[in-house]
Amino acid sequence: MGNMRRAAVKAERPAAASAASGAGKAEPGKAQAGELRELTIGVEALLVAGNDAAFRDFVADLFAAASGMLAVRRGLGKATGLTGSEIAMLLAIRRLSGETASVGVRAIAEHLHVAGPHVTAEVGKLVEAGLVEKRTDKTDNRAVDIRLTAEGRQALRRLTPMVRAANDVLFAGMSESEMAHVHRFLRRIVATSAEAVRRLD
Repeated sequence: MGNMRRAAVKAERPAAASAASGAGKAEPGKAQAGELRELTIGVEALLVAGNDAAFRDFVADLFAAASGMLAVRRGLGKATGLTGSEIAMLLAIRRLSGETASVGVRAIAEHLHVAGPHVTAEVGKLVEAGLVEKRTDKTDNRAVDIRLTAEGRQALRRLTPMVRAANDVLFAGMSESEMAHVHRFLRRIVATSAEAVRRLD
């Protein structure tokens, strides 16, 4: 009788083990509840067969691209004796000078997507270096109009060929439509990044 019971238990064990292993396996293309909690994105359109591996690769490349662009900016700064931030300020001031009657701190901050106090500090350094000057805004005596000096314009003339050489490498082969598509995507990231940071608090 005891032998019969032992035989029955042995017969049941493989079946139980098989059922347990089957319960832990997901159907192809479907994530289990535990896996869903580990996904780094909840937007289903960006999941491939319920998996976020492709999205993680995309984000990694996005950060690598941003890091590469900053490295190029630092390289330009090293070649000119300016910091990357100072170069960005000079280019922004030149760009905005051709578009608006006056160039203030707020306009520069919005153009570069940085904080106003950062612009104030960087412009102060450029004023001390003789590359930028502050004038009284003709339409508002309380505001300042920030402009390039002759020395600042000369610095940009020396810088522009280097910027062009770097851009020719970075964006070789890109079409106008591709540029517009990527630009729309980046603008969306810029617009939503502040909210993403708030949700981390």
